[in-house]
Amino acid sequence: MVKARKKILSTLLIGTLVLCLGVLLMAIGVEATEKISVQIPEQDLTEYTYTGEVQTYKIEPSEYYEITNGQRTNAGAQNVVVSLKDKQNTVWSDGTTEDKTYIFTINRAFYTQKYDMSGVKFDSKEVVENGEFHSLEITGNLPEGISVSYTPNSYKEAGEYMVIASFVGVNENYTSIPTKVAVLSIRRASLSATIEGSDKESIIISSENGIRPTYENLLIGEVDLFENEAVKMHLLENESVFVSYDVKLITNKISVQPDNKVTVKLLIPKEIREGNIRILRLTDDGRIVDMEATKEDGYAVFETEILSKFIIVSGEEKTSLWIWILIAIVVLILGAGALVFVIVRIYKRESKENEEKPSAKSTIKKKNN
Repeated sequence: MVKARKKILSTLLIGTLVLCLGVLLMAIGVEATEKISVQIPEQDLTEYTYTGEVQTYKIEPSEYYEITNGQRTNAGAQNVVVSLKDKQNTVWSDGTTEDKTYIFTINRAFYTQKYDMSGVKFDSKEVVENGEFHSLEITGNLPEGISVSYTPNSYKEAGEYMVIASFVGVNENYTSIPTKVAVLSIRRASLSATIEGSDKESIIISSENGIRPTYENLLIGEVDLFENEAVKMHLLENESVFVSYDVKLITNKISVQPDNKVTVKLLIPKEIREGNIRILRLTDDGRIVDMEATKEDGYAVFETEILSKFIIVSGEEKTSLWIWILIAIVVLILGAGALVFVIVRIYKRESKENEEKPSAKSTIKKKNN
């Protein structure tokens, strides 16, 4: 009988457990069938650009969720939030219920749609140093609401300076106006060099258009051209080479030529400053050019587009034979004229004396009386 009771109790216990498990499974099944799966909205891939009108981020509408912050007018970005309306009975298709966030971006419109910059120029400029400050400025009329600012833009020393013009005040709904770049080139007024022992600058070059600022140094050194055949052939009979110089213009350790005509002032050595001199140039191909220099404050001054070897020759110019002949003729004429004049004077004087003397017969008659 005891065994029968135990068997009955065991059966009841197992039945109770099975019943509870069935109820639990039924509850889980009911819960699972009550949650509605909602498809997650796709991201809007449209490229939005500012138009001045209200624009809407495109998300497929649904009865199960709501969209907030989905409209925008100005350029920029904002978050668009999509939320399930009933998070108890609906879930996203990924099994979550958290809000979904999308970035809504409106790009700036291109600046030319609002600002006309076609007439605004920013040009490079070359000037010659003169001790004053120089700068660059834009030309043309800026659109209303736009101003300009520059990177450092005031210089007086020779050099090449890049200046950037930036345009300020652009509406945030439009792209920035691109900067403009120009170069201010302040050319040197002159360059000079001095040989050791010289009482002044040995050479000075200058130009109305200035000397390119990248030309850093002017070098001058003596060279021996006393026996150069080309030079000898161009000397006058009474001329000789006094000194010769090699003149070089240097940039980045390389010899260059001026980019325009320059005026050269070459110091004349003290010993021959009062005499006649000529400046000759020896070209790279061996030709000789007379620079037709003039004298100015102890310098020989001439113009050239080429710097090379310059020769100072000295000597007195030989007077032409015809000039001597002409002088001799003039002297002879003057001498003959003087002789004639003297002879005439003597003749006149003697004639006068003879007229004044009384005759011998007249004197005798007077005595007899």
